[in-house]
Amino acid sequence: MMKKSLGRIAECVEKRIAEDTFPDGIKPDYLMDAVRDYPMRGGKRLRPALVFWCGTLFDEQAEPRLLYPAAAVEIFHNWTLVHDDIIDRDDFRRREPACHVKLSEALQPLVPDRAERRRMGEGFAMLAGDLQHAWAMDMMRRSGEHGVAPKAVSGLIANMIRLGSHELISGEALDMELSLREVESIRPEEADAMIDLKTGALLQLAAETGAMAALQTGDVRAPEVAGIGRFALHCGRAFQMQDDLLGIFGSTPKLGKPIGNDLREAKRTPLLLTAFQKLSPAGRNALKNLLHRENYTPEMLDAARRLITECGAASAIEKRIADSAEECMAELNAFPDNNARKILTEFTAYLACRDS
Repeated sequence: MMKKSLGRIAECVEKRIAEDTFPDGIKPDYLMDAVRDYPMRGGKRLRPALVFWCGTLFDEQAEPRLLYPAAAVEIFHNWTLVHDDIIDRDDFRRREPACHVKLSEALQPLVPDRAERRRMGEGFAMLAGDLQHAWAMDMMRRSGEHGVAPKAVSGLIANMIRLGSHELISGEALDMELSLREVESIRPEEADAMIDLKTGALLQLAAETGAMAALQTGDVRAPEVAGIGRFALHCGRAFQMQDDLLGIFGSTPKLGKPIGNDLREAKRTPLLLTAFQKLSPAGRNALKNLLHRENYTPEMLDAARRLITECGAASAIEKRIADSAEECMAELNAFPDNNARKILTEFTAYLACRDS
């Protein structure tokens, strides 16, 4: 049921984004193309789907007025990816060159020097992300022209500013700050707090957006909105911890990006921090020696996987993912038992076992 619904929602949202005129006229043309690029690359479209599912959970007739809010959340998500790829030095996104890489290529006739071209490509990509941020806000504003009550639109925009900008960017900043500290000095709980802001806030935004648009309320403290927000926060924890596992134990063809990036960047994930907490001094040194490598051979990845598995860190994170899924279900059980709740139940199970 979830897969079929996801496909239908993805098609509707992609059409809305493709037909939207906000990027028209952005100059230079390659910047306009970059603004459209990530939102049109496809992907799983989980966040706009969450808008639809959490909206129809409370009003099964709400779908027509959920389209613009869902598209707004998807566009918003994509500007964060553009900036993330610059910060994380990831040159690929969804099996294609990252935004800053494509813009660097577009600048080749103007900037012969490769290093300078790379720097300028990253600068233009930051501008593309900024424009996507504005596009998302404008799309949410225009939801008022398509069935969402004015008081709800005001609340939706305020919530996007609070969760999507204030909270999410704070989470990104904490992630960057943690990368500056010695990995042994960081407690897993500090990474948990970062995840709630960086990943959980965006899923929370999607869920609360759907509920608010369906209920025609601008009040994020309404019991239904607050409850579905807690559900999404638990989803965010499960999603990110599973993502961390896949970053080391997954496969490049399924993920669309190289395995080992988290090791190369020594990302302060609960998985890595739990491993450092559980490993012997010799094991910690062995794992530390596998961080910050330019490239990872299969043998290096296997060595890191053994260390993380044998100390019990992988199983500890798997248990935490299962616990978060249980918390999700505890919140869902308080809501109407309809098709949307069945899909959200399936979504919760998917988060706990996805492989891409």
